[in-house]
Parts: sequence; C-alpha cells; structure tokens
Amino acid sequence: MYFCNFIDENNLKPILNMKKLSLILLIVVLVCATDFVSAQKVTGYTIKSKFTAEGTTDANFLSQLPSEVTELVLGNRSKQEMHIQEGVGIITLMNGDSKEFYQIYDIAGLGKGYIKANEDKLKERRENMKYDFNYTGEKKTIANYECEKVEVKVTDLETDDEETVVVYISKDLNPTDAMNFVTYPGLVGYVLRAETQTEYEGDNVTIIQEVYEVTPNKKIKSVDFLLPSDAVDIMESPQWKSMLGMGGDDEEEED
Repeated sequence: MYFCNFIDENNLKPILNMKKLSLILLIVVLVCATDFVSAQKVTGYTIKSKFTAEGTTDANFLSQLPSEVTELVLGNRSKQEMHIQEGVGIITLMNGDSKEFYQIYDIAGLGKGYIKANEDKLKERRENMKYDFNYTGEKKTIANYECEKVEVKVTDLETDDEETVVVYISKDLNPTDAMNFVTYPGLVGYVLRAETQTEYEGDNVTIIQEVYEVTPNKKIKSVDFLLPSDAVDIMESPQWKSMLGMGGDDEEEED
C-alpha cells in the first residue's frame, strides 16, 4: 500500500519491532492515520469508526484490529486518537489549510515522539506516483450520509506496479480535496469507508475502516489540534533515535 510516504520505512520499523507490532498493525496505523480526516464545515464533529476484516477468521489477526477510532474535526483540522496495544498509542494531527501532518507515537517509557510532514515533502516522496480516481456513481449510505464509491488507482511510474483502494466519500461533509493531501491527493470528498487489500498467511484479506457515527460537537476548539507540549521531534532526539535503533547516542559514541 502507498500510505504515509513521508515516513521513511527505516524510521518506522524500529517502533514497530520494539513493540512487536505485526504487518496488520502497520497497515492499520497508516490507513487510520490518513483516511478519516476531512471536514469542511465550521461546526465541529466527533467521528467514530471501526475496523473489520473480510477473508479471514483468524483470531490473532482480528484481535489486532482496533475496536474503535475517535476523531475530532473542525473546519480543515483533524485530531485522531487510537490505541494500538497496551502501552502504544497513535495521535494524528492534520491541517488541511497549511497542509501539515503530525504523527505522534505515545509509547510507555518513551513519552511522545512525532514525525512531521508538509505538502512539499509529500510531493517529493510521490514524485514517481500517479493517482487516478474513478467516481463510479454507485451509492451507499454510511452513518446517515449518502456516499459515492470511488476506485483509487495508484501507479508506480518506475515499476508500473498498480494498486487499487476502494473508498466511499461524502461531498456533504467535504466538498473539496483539502484534507486528502496525505494519502489520496486530489480526491474530492470526505472518506467514510476505505477497503484495503493485504495478504495474510496465503489468504487475500480486505481490511475495512468505516465510520459509524458522526456527531456535531460545539465543544471542539482550535487548541484541541495543537502539537502536545511534551512531544519531541523523533529525528532531532538522540534519546528517541537511540532507543528506537535509529542511531543517536550509539552513533555519536562512534564518531
């Protein structure tokens, strides 16, 4: 899958390995960090979604899917929180106006560390990627919103590899592409459902994240979307880099 291209795989792997997160969780984190993050109205919303899977009944696989994801949205800002497993949480901050994205890892014993990306960095990472959107006209009602099925085809121009993700969008919640700049640049509409294909023990499995509740929330304020004051930049923290096996203290000792 082509999710969160701004995150260097070598930087993300130590976090996953340290907590023994499986490939399933890697997909869940990246999908969750980018799919359900758009709203264009001034009214604030609390949006809840859940994960399911089709193509497997494996209890180990299913147990690793988050039971619920909660997101706050206000205008073109979004904050999403998800607990992956005991001691590991993910906070995602998205600003569709400034085109800035923060993925914050909250890990017991480490605290909060973040990776930041902006539109320029994303464009650089996607230099050889092409996105095509097929708005099929097929309709589906999700959380009381009429949604349209869109087939998103991502092509790697260097290898000609192609992959298709199916999403369902609502233009009532989001009439522009402002909040889709991370995963689906150019996609118009708010994604209420995403279907992602993966392989697990020889089976083709579809991981589905779907919104099941959208509630207006007048208590949401701009301050809710600020970077936590105790979060540190992972790439500028020798402690984080050393503890995550990304260099840091060990490299400094070698110099």
